[in-house]
Amino acid sequence: MLRLWALLMGLVVAAPALADQRVALVIGNDAYSSVPVLQKAAADARTMAASLSKLGFDVDSGVNISRTETNRKLQDFLNRIEPGDVALFYFAGHGVEIAGANYLVIDACRDNPFAIKTGRSVGGTRGLALVVPPRGTFIMYSAGAGEAALDRLSDADPENNSVFTRTLVPLLAQGGLSLPELARETRRRVHDLAASAGRSQTPAYYDEVLGDFSFDPGSGPEAMAPSPQPAPAQVRPVEPAPLPEPKLARLPEPAPAETARPRAPRENCSRSGNATFCVSSALPPAHGSSYGARNLLDGNDNTAWVEGSGGHGAGDFVVIEFDAPRPVRGVIIQNGYAKNADIFGKNSRVKDVELNFSTGDSMQATLTDQMGEQRVNLNRPVKAKWVQIVIRSVYPGWKYSDTALNELRVDAE
Repeated sequence: MLRLWALLMGLVVAAPALADQRVALVIGNDAYSSVPVLQKAAADARTMAASLSKLGFDVDSGVNISRTETNRKLQDFLNRIEPGDVALFYFAGHGVEIAGANYLVIDACRDNPFAIKTGRSVGGTRGLALVVPPRGTFIMYSAGAGEAALDRLSDADPENNSVFTRTLVPLLAQGGLSLPELARETRRRVHDLAASAGRSQTPAYYDEVLGDFSFDPGSGPEAMAPSPQPAPAQVRPVEPAPLPEPKLARLPEPAPAETARPRAPRENCSRSGNATFCVSSALPPAHGSSYGARNLLDGNDNTAWVEGSGGHGAGDFVVIEFDAPRPVRGVIIQNGYAKNADIFGKNSRVKDVELNFSTGDSMQATLTDQMGEQRVNLNRPVKAKWVQIVIRSVYPGWKYSDTALNELRVDAE
């Protein structure tokens, strides 16, 4: 059974600073009867509920509640939401991915409805699936696709909250961060904290919000209340105005440093126009065929890049580095080894990918298992020096484990 720590934020207005009210539902379940008992979920829910209350949210919460009580609270939550509101749902507890869909395990007192196989997975997959959020919502998971979140860093971890929540709550209280800034900073800190203990956890987020939003209390509905009128100023003797201090010339702010592009010890690169395409590994040439980066650029269905790291290539990547930063709108991918239908099926094809940019932006997407071009579009252009496309999971080939990509282009101005 897998852990899910989910923070789902549904922002349904284009300018949330003008929202009528902030409402939240917070649920945390520790006391499961047929799956492993958790240690931090209930504490995380209490901590989050208190934090959101301080930020101006009208919070309803529940700890170790049944499916019936959960459904009742969800319905009450929906009934409280009006057009123009900011609505937030936070769940701490077990979650599973089955056949590409995510499910919250919300009943703390009933028999397990899923058949548990050996190990910690349900449906044969470790971690949660990627999601496609509806327009106007911001979704954040405490761990990335395929990862399980950490209750604690070690058996001796003294913290009352999970790794994710203990990182997120201080950033919420800090205020002034936009949703993407909050998510990126939480992501970085959780990753570094987990890595310091030799563990792995990188939160994922999905942004379909229109406009800007901040958890700063000053951006909520209470900020719309009229300010109290100041008391009449008392008359004081007029004093000579001080001489103005000399003004200092303002130097331009330095441009943010671009992160160096990801590299790999066995990388293979090829040049195309004003960009360099590098792959983290490539299958060695055989039978007169090569499988390097240049095959991604030649427009030939009879050639393909094939990773050479062994297994299915999860973690292998392609990185495109431009001569100068360019606004990237998306990527165009021709999946698999598209020489013919037989070769396409024999070799593995890419399923889930993560796109990382030199700016620190990141997104995840799922490719379809079919021949022909498909696009991964960004909801806004990202002006980047490089973009990295990381393989996170694949559609397995029926004969070979090697994973192939036929063609790759970047939609950039």
